[in-house]
Amino acid sequence: MGAFSASCGKKGSHRQRLTLCSSPEKRVACVIPHPFRTLSLLSCGQEPRVPPTLLFSEAKPLFSLYKVHTPRIGCCRHCLPRSLSETELETQECEATMVLKFLFLFLFLSLLLVLGWVQPSLGRESPSKKFQRQHMDSGNSPGNNTNYCNQMMKRRKMTRGWCKPVNTFVHESLEDVKAICSEKNITCKNGQYNCHQSNSTVNITDCRQTGSSRYPNCVYKTTKLQKRIIVACEGNVSMPVHLDASV
Repeated sequence: MGAFSASCGKKGSHRQRLTLCSSPEKRVACVIPHPFRTLSLLSCGQEPRVPPTLLFSEAKPLFSLYKVHTPRIGCCRHCLPRSLSETELETQECEATMVLKFLFLFLFLSLLLVLGWVQPSLGRESPSKKFQRQHMDSGNSPGNNTNYCNQMMKRRKMTRGWCKPVNTFVHESLEDVKAICSEKNITCKNGQYNCHQSNSTVNITDCRQTGSSRYPNCVYKTTKLQKRIIVACEGNVSMPVHLDASV
């Protein structure tokens, strides 16, 4: 078995000569642990006992530099095979990097998908909440305030982007209006059979856009009335979700 000498650099100016194994069956070399603080001299075929990050091998006539991906604490489990070329090593490293990138991309897209489902539902107004915003004004009455509808329609966000032509505010308690869902069942204007008519008249205010007003200057006429109302109800616990008419 032949042998030849080579030099491995240590930190500083000191250099130490190593006798490397030239037998084709053995592979060992100069091991330089990260970050170039120590130098380990191995006999032919011996595995390194420190976590190397760089390795000089006699796999080729000239020394070749390989990256050895091993833990920084512990022992090198397997030395690099002599038959593994630099191209194969680079290919394996590239494939591992691509797998990590695809994994990261998958997790990122999954997160975006989840946020896409959750965020709209967080900001969406339920039908029952929309009914309360648009129609409930419990305990209040316009009195002689002719500007009531102009104020309320703007306050309840029914003049954003357009002027809602007609709207009715109910001046009864929410519990009394919920109770209508268990009263007389009738057919709605749209043909659905989930509407209910109140047994008695209730205090309401009718708001109607004047013919001369145009968005964004929405102007309404305020009219106080006492009428029966018809509401559409939905849900396991029946709740009013739409004011269908007043009669």
